[in-house]
Amino acid sequence: MGLRWPTLSRTPGCSWNTFLLCLPVLWAVFVYYNEVLTFRFATQRCHWPDIDRKVTSLVVPSASDVPVYRIAIVADPQITDQYSYDQTGLRLSLTNFITDQYARKNYWYLESLQQPDMVIILGDLFDGGRHWGDDQWYTELKRFRRIFRLPVGSVGTDRPLGSPSPAGADRGSTPPTFRYVVGNHDIGVSQSVILPALTRFQRVFGPVNYRLTVANHTLVILDDLSFGNTVLPELSRNTTRFLDEVTTESDSTLRLLFTHIPLYRPDGTDCGPRRHNSTPINQESGFQYQNLVLEEDTATILNKLQPAVVFTGDDHDQCLVHHELPGPPPRRTPEYTVGSFSMAGGNMFPSYTLLTLTTSSQATFLSNSNATWATQLCELPSQVLIYIAYALTLVLTLALLLWRTFVAVRYQSDGKLTDRYQLAAVERINPTLDTAGVRISVDPGTSYGHSPASPDCQPFREAKDDDHNSLASDDEASVSEEDPADYIYQHPRQIILRRAFLIQWARAFGWALARVAVFPVITFVACTFYFW
Repeated sequence: MGLRWPTLSRTPGCSWNTFLLCLPVLWAVFVYYNEVLTFRFATQRCHWPDIDRKVTSLVVPSASDVPVYRIAIVADPQITDQYSYDQTGLRLSLTNFITDQYARKNYWYLESLQQPDMVIILGDLFDGGRHWGDDQWYTELKRFRRIFRLPVGSVGTDRPLGSPSPAGADRGSTPPTFRYVVGNHDIGVSQSVILPALTRFQRVFGPVNYRLTVANHTLVILDDLSFGNTVLPELSRNTTRFLDEVTTESDSTLRLLFTHIPLYRPDGTDCGPRRHNSTPINQESGFQYQNLVLEEDTATILNKLQPAVVFTGDDHDQCLVHHELPGPPPRRTPEYTVGSFSMAGGNMFPSYTLLTLTTSSQATFLSNSNATWATQLCELPSQVLIYIAYALTLVLTLALLLWRTFVAVRYQSDGKLTDRYQLAAVERINPTLDTAGVRISVDPGTSYGHSPASPDCQPFREAKDDDHNSLASDDEASVSEEDPADYIYQHPRQIILRRAFLIQWARAFGWALARVAVFPVITFVACTFYFW
């Protein structure tokens, strides 16, 4: 005799079928919110910054009519690889999939909703990029292209720069152009710069020192990793020569500096309220890393370039400091350190920065003013908090299913367990036992279940107080030595009812869990493939 599925439709409270219909739907909505809507809402909450204009005309143009150029600044995507956690096989594949999916979803909405004209990545494209040979490196490059929606054979630098357009204009489906800053995870730093890695980076992503002009602003991309390199002195000379070239140019446009390592500041300098890590950026260095550019090199960069603003990466967390520049007149140049774009960067809330530039002739172009540019920090969803939400909801769901299946089995049919389930439990305990010979006497009128009593298998009678008293007085030592089948016949109520109930409960729980899980799993898979 096999154990049948329990009749679970008639239970206290809402119907069982309604419960099993509502729960997977709620889970599917919950999964869709965490896998899609959370990322979309995070992007929608972050708006391009407005330009604070010092107007020299009596006519003030509408904010939506001012021509602007929009740049999204992304720091340290640092896609994970074997170097990141010393993983191989399935664990590495799972780690790469999760981190890639997180970055791809965020960039998907950044490009489609924010519609930037340009994306500047502030270095550290791959976590172990400087260590890999060409085969492994180009494999990681394919992942990088998938994350940032770049076509095969391109890294986005071949796309046109575009031109400023009204802030309210729809930029349509035109993809942004890309520009890259080199990072220490890409080529190394200072004396440890790896020449083959640098050559490969330049071959694919372009030069490491260059400048371009957009919206009446000069964007200076600088390799600050090679300063003071005495092992490969030509690299240091190249950077110094580039600074001299920019300095001698008769250019009245504002300069915006983009580099990887943050510029020097005294230890303990406060990073402002948007920083999550309580520790400021202090000068430290070690194998293939250096927290800050050296003090004398920082002075050289700032004095020669005289930038209106500086953007750096490397630290993985937000930081805002100001540098004093000599006059005339003396000025304070802000430096924005942009948080990592990766969920594996040690920052619970990854981020990127939006930069708006304007060419409006009605703005006063002052080298010590931010009248022609503005920034906005955009924080991304915390994947850790999403996992915590999943875990808590799963625990609550399991507890709810355990309770509901317990109630369903306990109160099935007329509220009692039927003898056919009890005898099925006997068979599971001892398959060789002939249950057809089981005889259990009952009090007249007492019945469990719907089936009438048969000559071969009578329902159990109600337990009386003296039954429990007699059971409690049994000699436990002798019971332990009894044959299990004999014990079943002598103590049928404890064994059979308990085992039958647990079997029904376990099967009902497994069936309910499988039914609840199917819909949210399908939703998760669909959401995953939507972004790929």
